[in-house]
Amino acid sequence: MFDSISDTKKSIRWGIVGCSRVFRRRWGPALQNVKGADIVAVASRSREKAHTWAADLQIPKDYGSYEELLNDKEIDAVFIGLPNSLHCEWVIRSLEAGKHVLCDKPLGISADQARRMSDAAEKNQRLLMEGFMYRYHTQYEKIRQWLNERRIGPIKMIRIGFSFLYDDPGNFRYDPALGGGALLDLGCYCVNIVRFITNSEPRFVSARTVKNDTGVDWTTTAILQFDQEVMAILDCSFGYEGDRFLHVAGAKGMIVSDGPVVSGPEVTLKLKTLDQTITETIPPQDLYAKLIENFQQRLMQKKIVPTPARDAVANMKTLDAIRQAAESARQIEI
Repeated sequence: MFDSISDTKKSIRWGIVGCSRVFRRRWGPALQNVKGADIVAVASRSREKAHTWAADLQIPKDYGSYEELLNDKEIDAVFIGLPNSLHCEWVIRSLEAGKHVLCDKPLGISADQARRMSDAAEKNQRLLMEGFMYRYHTQYEKIRQWLNERRIGPIKMIRIGFSFLYDDPGNFRYDPALGGGALLDLGCYCVNIVRFITNSEPRFVSARTVKNDTGVDWTTTAILQFDQEVMAILDCSFGYEGDRFLHVAGAKGMIVSDGPVVSGPEVTLKLKTLDQTITETIPPQDLYAKLIENFQQRLMQKKIVPTPARDAVANMKTLDAIRQAAESARQIEI
């Protein structure tokens, strides 16, 4: 449990830890458009960069260190969009400074890190949430409805792919020391979606990886085996373009999505059975704004967080097993 913010308060005052590209492109515009969200400060290791960002985004205060921002008593919550390897340190330091934390995915680079962050949130009675925005897409409400209605029968196989060409050698995704690679950046979505759809955890994992010349995994394929004869195959890569899909196959049919991880473009969702094919076109949605709204409502004790910190521990446990299976070329029991 955590200390809530009074529902009489007019807004949640946000601090931004790190001047990241993902914040500028995704989280920043969403925060600025969400009612009751007030960005009051931004911090960078470079005061000049923080000052430039503050001027560009009309943020009142800028700091030349993350510590200075965390010492600001006027800040209620922080967004952390630093390289993956820095999440654990700054999430824990933010929680210990009394801030609620929204952290970009993945929460950390190992299950041990995720567990330490989750424990710190409980100890300091603060909300910690991992930024899996896909959970707020209405396609997953429809998928859950069709599964509950047993429209495709028992799930037998799930296939999911998330890939695109990436060419930015200066980015942290190229650096093993910073938690780079496709598995943590893209595979975390695939694992989370499969766990969400099955509502269970995999028991066995097999995987293969192709690394780039900097030593990070550039393409990973994994096979997950669940109980009750359910299998899942996931592919994630920075090495080829346009492979984004979700297939949920059951004994009596299949559910197909052409955009399992999107925020913006419309999504085509299909239910295919022996008798019929139902096609639904779902309009664009700002999933980042939806997630922020949920985070703030949870702070006001009005909603349940669909991705609590403990879920991040379970997700990272599977990602750890995939990495171990790929490195050892053998099946891993979780």
